[in-house]
Amino acid sequence: MAKLQAAGHSPNTIRLNKTVLSAVFTTALNDQVTFLHPCKGVKTPPVPKKPLTIITPEQFDALYLQLPDATSRLLVETAIESGLRWGELSELRGQDLDAARILTVSRAVVRVDPKFHPQGKRFLVKDYPKDRQYRRIKLSPQIVRKLQAYSADKALGRDDLL
Repeated sequence: MAKLQAAGHSPNTIRLNKTVLSAVFTTALNDQVTFLHPCKGVKTPPVPKKPLTIITPEQFDALYLQLPDATSRLLVETAIESGLRWGELSELRGQDLDAARILTVSRAVVRVDPKFHPQGKRFLVKDYPKDRQYRRIKLSPQIVRKLQAYSADKALGRDDLL
C-alpha cells in the first residue's frame, strides 16, 4: 500500500486494488491453497465521501421541462419520490403498489452481455433487487394518484410494466 501511495495513487484506487487482491487470497484460503490471508488487518488510506450535490428547484424545472413527454416526466417523478435504482424503477409493475400507498421493490432488470443471457438478450430480470432484499416504500398520495391514472389510461394490468 505504501508503494501505491508513494506513486501518487488515490486512496480509492488503493482500496479497490486491496479489494481485488483480498478476493484472490480469500479464494486461495477457501481452496486451502494457503492458510494465511495476507490482506487481513492491512489498512488502506481513508476514502473521503463526497457530499451529494442537490440541484435547485430552478435547475430541476429546467431539466423537467426538457423531458419529451408525460411518461418520461412521471418516470422521473417516481424515481425522485421513491429513490429507486434505474433497474428497479424500470421493472415496476401494477402489483407492486398496494392500496395503502406502499410500493414493494422485489425485482430489477440488469444489462448483460448477450452471450451470458439464457436467450441471448441484452437485459435480464432478476427476482430480487441489487441488495437481495425486498424493500417497502410509502409513496405520497400525489405520486400514487399519477401512477394510478397512468395505469388506468394505458389499461395496464397488475402484471404489466408501469
